Amino acid sequence: MPFLHADFRHIMSNTPPLFILLTLLAGSRANSKTIVFIIILLAGLLLWLFGRGNAIHIGASGLVFGLAGFLIASGILEKRPLPLLISLIIGLIFGASLFAGILPTQKTVSWDGHLFGLIAGVITAWGLLNFRSKN
Repeated sequence: MPFLHADFRHIMSNTPPLFILLTLLAGSRANSKTIVFIIILLAGLLLWLFGRGNAIHIGASGLVFGLAGFLIASGILEKRPLPLLISLIIGLIFGASLFAGILPTQKTVSWDGHLFGLIAGVITAWGLLNFRSKN
């Protein structure tokens, strides 16, 4: 549920990374709206199918992890200098948070939402790159 948050602090913790990643995505050659839609849909589906049923999964962090995964994977897969540089920068800035966010260490954090968001971003990058190369 990327549009539902527990409180103002929760919204504020998602806003800066979401702003940065959406800005980087908007500056790329990719269709930003389609990518955001696919990541939200795919991450939500994966979370619904495989997520913990006894946990509360709210917030935009799944989208944050999905966008980071998309930008890193597309930079690596495209093998062009600028996307590769962006993926390296994202890895340096968000790498520790991405790794820590998918570990099941905190009961109140939807680590599985983070993980499925990351997976959705990588799948989206791979799928769109393959779709573009075939057309």
